[in-house]
Amino acid sequence: IEEMKEFKECIPWICIKGLVWTVENIYVKNKAKDDIKEIILDNPINEYEKARAMKRHFYLHVGETNTGKTYNAVERLKTAKKGVYLSPLRILALENYDKLNNEGIICDLMTGEEEIINENSTHVSCTIEKVNLKQSYDIAVIDEIQMISDTQRGIAWSRALLGLRCNEIHICGAMNAKDILIKILEDCEDDYEIKEYHRNIPLVVETKNFSYNDVQEGDAIVVFSKKRVLEIAQDYSNKGIKTSIIYGDLPPEVRKMQYEQFINKENKVLVTTDAIGMGVNLPIRRIVFTHYLHRIFPHLTQICS
Repeated sequence: IEEMKEFKECIPWICIKGLVWTVENIYVKNKAKDDIKEIILDNPINEYEKARAMKRHFYLHVGETNTGKTYNAVERLKTAKKGVYLSPLRILALENYDKLNNEGIICDLMTGEEEIINENSTHVSCTIEKVNLKQSYDIAVIDEIQMISDTQRGIAWSRALLGLRCNEIHICGAMNAKDILIKILEDCEDDYEIKEYHRNIPLVVETKNFSYNDVQEGDAIVVFSKKRVLEIAQDYSNKGIKTSIIYGDLPPEVRKMQYEQFINKENKVLVTTDAIGMGVNLPIRRIVFTHYLHRIFPHLTQICS
C-alpha cells in the first residue's frame, strides 16, 4: 500500500473497486511502465556498449548497380585475419562463401537454412540475421544497406550497423541510403569515408518493340510470375533455345546452377522474375520487361544495357 501511494490514481480506485482490483488493474500496469522505461535506453546505439567503446572506421560504397561496390569491399575483406560478409540473401552468402574458399580463404557459411563450419576458418559469410555480434572481426562487409528501410527486415541492418565489433566496416548499397547512414554513424561517433560509384555504360531504352522470336544471346526476359517463367522457358525450349530460369522459391542449389549455365553461355537466355534484382551479377546485355510493365506503359517494352 505504501508503494501504491506513489501512483495517486490508485487511491480513489481502492475506495471504488477495492484493493485487489486496484493492484491488478492500476498499480501493476503503472509499475510495469516505469520498469520498462528504466530497461529501454533512450537511444538504441547505447544497447551495444562494446561497439561504442571501439573507434570503428566505415567505408560507404554507395552508387548505381553493377559498378563494383561489393567487389571492391570483398577484395578488401580477403586481406582480413578475421572477417565477415553479411548478405540479404542465402544465394549471395553462398556465392561469397564459395569465392573465398576457392581462393584459399577458409570461410564458414551461416544462413537460416544451413550452417557449414570449416576447421581453422578465418571468415564467415552469412545472411544478415545470422551475424554474431558477440564476435570481434578485423574487417566486415554489410551488403545491400538500403534494406535498412525495409519495414520487415530493416532491423537486421540497423542491428549490424550499430553492433558490429569490428575496426573496419565496408557498407555497400544504393545512393538513397547515404543520408541515413551518415546520421547514424555521426550519432555513434564513428569515422567514415564515402566512395560514390557511377555506371561506365549507360542504360539505353530501345525504340523498337520486342519480339519473342527475335531473342538474342544475353537477353534477360523479366516477368512477374513463376507460371509465366515456366511457360516462356518451355516455348524457347521447343524452339531449341536453351534458357536459364530464376524465380523466388527455386532451391538455392538449382538457382546457382542456373546462374552458372547462363554465365558460362551454356544457356543463351535468362527467363526470370524480379528475383534477380538484388546483388546478383550476371552478363546480361539486354533486359526485357513484359506483361505488367507493358500494361502500364505500352510504349515502353524493354530496356537495353
